[in-house]
Amino acid sequence: MVTGSCQCGAVKFKADGLAPGVYKCYCAFCRKISGGAFQAVIGAQGFEVTEGADAVSPFNVSGTYVRNHCGKCHTFLWGQVTVAPGIPPYVACGALDGDAMGEGRPVEHLFVRSKVSWHEIGEAGTRHDTYPPM
Repeated sequence: MVTGSCQCGAVKFKADGLAPGVYKCYCAFCRKISGGAFQAVIGAQGFEVTEGADAVSPFNVSGTYVRNHCGKCHTFLWGQVTVAPGIPPYVACGALDGDAMGEGRPVEHLFVRSKVSWHEIGEAGTRHDTYPPM
């Protein structure tokens, strides 16, 4: 089991386990919300909010993906693909507690066509111009 939380501690969650690899998204929205060149997320099986569900603030990004943030400190916590049933939530790697990711490495690079020119993708993983096939 792994745990995670927002910066202020109002929202806490747990997951039974994490997918073996990290997804990095380079779309303009993820860059803006993360303040960096990409947003890193990892699939979470058995995901559950354990504290502060009433503080969660969802934002429908594009009609295909909903991002969930803490309504108090605005930490991005997890996202959910809404167009493909059965896909587990994607937890923000930065919201995980401690070294929960262990050896998780990037396996997919999403929206590479939107990548900023000053960032070079230095690790392995499949590159997609948009979403990967679902």
